[in-house]
Amino acid sequence: MRSLREIYSTSLNESLIELCRQEILETYLRIEKEQVKPFPEVYAIFEKLQEMGIKIGIATGRTSLPEKEWDRFKSYGLDHFIGALVTSQEVAKRKPAPDAILECSRRLKVPPARCLVIGDTESDVIAARQAGSLSVAVALGDGDWASLAKENPTLILRGMREFSLFLDAQGFPRGGRERTRRRV
Repeated sequence: MRSLREIYSTSLNESLIELCRQEILETYLRIEKEQVKPFPEVYAIFEKLQEMGIKIGIATGRTSLPEKEWDRFKSYGLDHFIGALVTSQEVAKRKPAPDAILECSRRLKVPPARCLVIGDTESDVIAARQAGSLSVAVALGDGDWASLAKENPTLILRGMREFSLFLDAQGFPRGGRERTRRRV
């Protein structure tokens, strides 16, 4: 089967194809910036994690420049919570390979085995497992319950509210002073 590029390359030149690709990408990013916002619970969860003394890293499958991702989180008002951010552009292999998680772990100076990787796709769960980290699958966005459950995450939840309740149940005191925690 021939690709669209092969089909249209006989009648369209490469510069026109690139121009269309750029236009589509710019339109997507503009609409995303205007209309996509974090789930409301995210702000409270990030604050809770910070109060608990837990480092936050973002290991995204996006191929955008890291600066663009920092700008995106800044526009959401979340950048000050994030200790490390890694995009797929910065690593050899994209998820489900563990590269982004391992690099994020390195930047946070937290061993992968002590990382709790939260994601909403099967690739997130696979990458966490391959990195040797615990995986929390949250059924929202791209991943549904059944497809996430097939990958056997450490924990699977039905939304950010359940994740917040899970954090409350772990026994972390405020301010990051650790006491006995329940195991996942």
